[in-house]
Amino acid sequence: MASVTVDVTTRLMIPGTGFERRSFLRSSRLGWLAPWLFCFSLLFAELTHGVQLIAHESVPVKQLSLKELRAIYTMRLNQWSNDLKVQVFVLPQQNDIHQRFSKNILQVLPHQLQAAWYRLVYSGMGRGPIEVQDQQAMIERVGNTPGAIGYLESIDAVSGEKTIKTIKLNP
Repeated sequence: MASVTVDVTTRLMIPGTGFERRSFLRSSRLGWLAPWLFCFSLLFAELTHGVQLIAHESVPVKQLSLKELRAIYTMRLNQWSNDLKVQVFVLPQQNDIHQRFSKNILQVLPHQLQAAWYRLVYSGMGRGPIEVQDQQAMIERVGNTPGAIGYLESIDAVSGEKTIKTIKLNP
């Protein structure tokens, strides 16, 4: 039995086989790559989940798919299922929250979203969203407008509002 162990050990240590070298490289890659991937995933999760969808209590949905949300924010979906008119509120294009919402949730660049709105407005085919200056204005406008939808960085800001509800995004 000792000769088998020596034989296996000798075979693994034979120069030129590369077995020992390859296994060392694999483990060292995982050693530094895994923590970086974990940190990156946490950062991405924070960026994605840092923006919350809100809506007026009259909106008949509790969750939306990405396809439905894109249709709403590109102004292609104009009515809710209860025939209530959809009213879209957005923050200014330069706002960090709007940038994250566009890139991470809608998965479009902010200027592409703006271009879609301009095409609708200037062609006479539709209207663009209503721009509000800050999160407090977003809360006030969404809370006072039936059928309204918007987004915030923190849902804690609307905890006392009775006319605003949150909407979940389906993957």
